[in-house]
Amino acid sequence: MLGAVILLLLALAYGYLSLRQYNSYRQRIHSDAAFIIKVDVDRLYRTLAADYLLNSSHYKESKRQSLKTGLDIPANVFIYTVHSRSAQTYFCSLPVSDTAELRVFINKKLGITRFKNTGKYILGSSSNGGLTVVFNEQTFAVAYSLKKENVQEILEQLMNAGNFLPDTDPGIKKLKT
Repeated sequence: MLGAVILLLLALAYGYLSLRQYNSYRQRIHSDAAFIIKVDVDRLYRTLAADYLLNSSHYKESKRQSLKTGLDIPANVFIYTVHSRSAQTYFCSLPVSDTAELRVFINKKLGITRFKNTGKYILGSSSNGGLTVVFNEQTFAVAYSLKKENVQEILEQLMNAGNFLPDTDPGIKKLKT
């Protein structure tokens, strides 16, 4: 009986992680994406968990506070450039779990204090113009430009559900391997 329960728990865990992987490839990646970097967040979690088990005393001594971002971090995060902008301009979009926490995170950790409500989403940018964010109840999109390019048009397309790579795109299929 105990073996069956353990087997069932393992099957549920595998199913959950597989679903996270599947859903992560359905993120908003602009159709004009040129160079895509995949960050395997679940693998990072596994590495951190193993490190915690091996070095738990270090983590117990540390007085780190929990980081509340207001984001629902998927199994994979995609950071990419687009053909119509410099190769030194990067984009990313993530699902939102709590807009109030997100706004606090953006303000305190990203240093963005100026916000503009457009009616469809909230737009914010850093004082030096390198970092631009937009978010609504469902989606957070961010652009970082070393050349301080105008990125608002691309971010608006990400927010308005237009011009995305389908999860059947050959570039996305390569990332799945």
